[in-house]
Amino acid sequence: RGYQVSNQGQSLSVDGTIVPTLDAPEYGYTRETTDELYCPDILFREKDEYGNDVTKIGRPLPIEYLLTDMGCNFAVEMDYRVTAQKRGFRYEGEKTTIQDIALYLKHFGKENVHEAIREFSLIISFALNDTLPLKMRLPMLLEAIREGDDGKLFQFLNTSEWLTAAEIFASSTEDSGPGDDLGMDLDDETRLAIERSLRET
Repeated sequence: RGYQVSNQGQSLSVDGTIVPTLDAPEYGYTRETTDELYCPDILFREKDEYGNDVTKIGRPLPIEYLLTDMGCNFAVEMDYRVTAQKRGFRYEGEKTTIQDIALYLKHFGKENVHEAIREFSLIISFALNDTLPLKMRLPMLLEAIREGDDGKLFQFLNTSEWLTAAEIFASSTEDSGPGDDLGMDLDDETRLAIERSLRET
């Protein structure tokens, strides 16, 4: 169960009619009327030590009178779309290197790379890494994940941007050949073009 401030509580706060107490966060305090500000008396009821309902003025006013219940509902079956069930990727900002990404992808292998790139933290690293040429293609990846469309996901894996990134990942690991385990199969012409572009950059 959750709670939120009621509309009346918000109005009292916006109008400056009620202010917080310094030493008791569970209470608010309703101001008295001044020449500059009219503050109506805020009354509430509570039970006294004998169990009788007693009306009191809100100086102080228990905060629970300004809260309302908020239902919290959860799905019966969770649908995890932006996550790799097999293994997670930890993004650590500027400390995250190309090799970190490459080693993560290598763990999945070429057959399961489409599962690896669903990981939310990995997508963040794609978006924030200026070395990788993937930013322009991320909308395609995100759309494929959102719709659960494996066809669009494989289209992303066949783009020149991803194939170039796969070469960058492969070259960052010493024991991997170009393109091994990180992307789709490359023909010789495409492989040579990518290697040439990497040398020029």
